[in-house]
Amino acid sequence: MQKKAFILLLAIWSMVACNRQELPEGTLRISFETGALQTKALEGDGNAADGGEIAIDGENPDLVILIANSEGTIVAKYPGTGELEGSPLSTSVSISFTGLIGGNTYTVYAFGNTRGFWKMKSGESDVTDLTALTTASEVEALQFQPQASDLDSYDCLKVLGERLPLSAKGTVTLESSGNGEIELPLLRCVAKVTARFENQFGEEITLYNFENTMRKMRPQVGYVVAHQNDYPVAPADALDLTSGENSITIPNDSAYKLSWYVFPSIGPYTCDVQFKLSNDGDIRQFTGLPIHDDHARDILQLTRNQHLTITTRISAGQRVSFNFEVADWEEKTERITFD
Repeated sequence: MQKKAFILLLAIWSMVACNRQELPEGTLRISFETGALQTKALEGDGNAADGGEIAIDGENPDLVILIANSEGTIVAKYPGTGELEGSPLSTSVSISFTGLIGGNTYTVYAFGNTRGFWKMKSGESDVTDLTALTTASEVEALQFQPQASDLDSYDCLKVLGERLPLSAKGTVTLESSGNGEIELPLLRCVAKVTARFENQFGEEITLYNFENTMRKMRPQVGYVVAHQNDYPVAPADALDLTSGENSITIPNDSAYKLSWYVFPSIGPYTCDVQFKLSNDGDIRQFTGLPIHDDHARDILQLTRNQHLTITTRISAGQRVSFNFEVADWEEKTERITFD
């Protein structure tokens, strides 16, 4: 599968030979390979809630580009000084910036799916418009959380069918001629956690008094820009992921799945699982299970754009086993759509 990312191609052109399009010296063009041949249709399930779509509607795009010079001052931005080029029906669009100086190094920040769903802060200041930021230090300090009044009641980051936030950061040094190029993957700022309950019992089963809890895996805030230490809160500040049902029925050779979106966090982690295989049977309770990788080592951190899957397998003879896997979150390629 392709990694969940836009590839942003940043290229700086100077005056060149006539067999190439001539652009003014110091023009920076950011190109997006959208793959979007239609304005609304998406591949796969079309669900924008996992970051599968970025909307560009002209006056109010859900895409922001900030460019900082070596002194940390934002000198170009989109929307603003950048100019969007391309057709909604094309497979690529680009944003051009003028006035950048050859020989200088610039830091480029890109953000997607931030509009309207996230409460952001930079230090102690609320941020409602990313393009209003003036320094790289303000951008680096950005933290965000869902716009929800009750942090205990919302389903982690999946609120009102929102798009997941995306970000990228990279540097480009312009040659004296004005030429330069960089690739930036625009990746999710969050991780995904999936709990699977797999029926290998030999016939349909119903789990009663079902409860699943993953301890300290739900920080209440995250960084927008990736940091080497991607965890703005201590592990003790993280909440549990909990789900319960009176009963769930699982056909044979099938699985019941629960998924959450979470901010990056620090482990090690544990989980608790309990259920009964009959309404009047004994409760099966597993408490404090350490979450390992496939080499039986504790998973000590969950970073952005990763997917942690915890599988509880119920086999013949009511045997219960557990499997833990963490991998890059690779589902479908990002899309840009136009209104």
